[in-house]
Amino acid sequence: MVGRDTTELSIGREAFLSVVGKAVQIILGFVGITIFTRVLGSDGLGRYRTVLAAAFVILTFSESIAAVVKKRVAEVESESAEYLMLALVVHGGVTVITILGLSIGSPIAVPYFGSTELTIGVGLITASIGFFSVLNYYQGGIGYPARSTWADSLRSVLTLGAQVGLLTLGYREFGVALGLVIASIISGVFVWLSLRPSLVVPTAETAKRTYTFARYSLPSSFISRLYGNADTLLINAFAGASAVGFYSLASQFTQPATLLGSSISGALGVKSSGIDSTGGHIRQELINSTCYIGLIAIPTLFGAFAISDALMQANLFGSTYNDAPGTVLIGVALIQLINVYQRPFSTAIGASDRPDINFRVNLLAVFFYAPTAFGLGMMHSLYGVIAGTVIAESIRFMT
Repeated sequence: MVGRDTTELSIGREAFLSVVGKAVQIILGFVGITIFTRVLGSDGLGRYRTVLAAAFVILTFSESIAAVVKKRVAEVESESAEYLMLALVVHGGVTVITILGLSIGSPIAVPYFGSTELTIGVGLITASIGFFSVLNYYQGGIGYPARSTWADSLRSVLTLGAQVGLLTLGYREFGVALGLVIASIISGVFVWLSLRPSLVVPTAETAKRTYTFARYSLPSSFISRLYGNADTLLINAFAGASAVGFYSLASQFTQPATLLGSSISGALGVKSSGIDSTGGHIRQELINSTCYIGLIAIPTLFGAFAISDALMQANLFGSTYNDAPGTVLIGVALIQLINVYQRPFSTAIGASDRPDINFRVNLLAVFFYAPTAFGLGMMHSLYGVIAGTVIAESIRFMT
């Protein structure tokens, strides 16, 4: 499939199509978490989300290279086939290292995640989601950002179906993880067949151009992803799996806050890469994007203030959530609001071939986050970790 001219993309059109796809994902996510809370309880959901968080941190290496591929293939007259091959090779290496690392570190990993099966799940999720992400980032980069969102929506549908089926068979937390693995593999194959991309051994120039961008974007993405998922990992360490279950439900409630922001940022990144590669200016595109990006996030925060306890303690989610703290929902909604307004700026900077700026900003945020979240987490467990994240996100936005 031949890519489109990314300089002529309509951000409004692509964002609208992406919003619809993201909405489908959010609805399916809410249906899924309702089932999980009732079947697994807060403790079981917390263990699954901890496995997911660990896999997402590892996936940073594969997805960072995939993001570089998306940026490079979005540029005019790029050799897209070479970049795709390079990303797949890198992901293969990440998968092998992950499996070896989990095997060697199993005496520590198994007690932390709760079982041998869930530890294996970290490796399986890393391998399958990375495969899908590389192909889907590539699809977005060659001029189809909305289509990449819908591919993710397809994966959400398949994931929920596989997870419910495996839960019915009695596989519990491992079944939920395995359902995600199966759906990611199927979705990745679907994207591959729809694009039928060529694979060309990358040249030294392709590797060099990838390294030029990745030397800043990869550590920046790793730092950002680490502290984006560190909440779950720290909460599990300081407060246990049930607290992670409460945090996960709150995060699901606030997903609509990210709906418009992520869709606009996705289209903004692709178009900005194309414009910047031809020497154009992206200032106006950035201004237009920030004008609308908080339309859902702001009402979400006010809604959390008004009815947080009622939402978190609803009978719909089973008896283990009867005492779920509403304050968690308020904190997570505030985190999402700050992140939504920060995202277009980091996207535009990255698309303009300045990943070094994003790296420095993220490094500064983590510099404040690590001691704050760890220290407050030790003293105030769940609330402390959330407070540390709010502080770090505020610093990253203001920077």
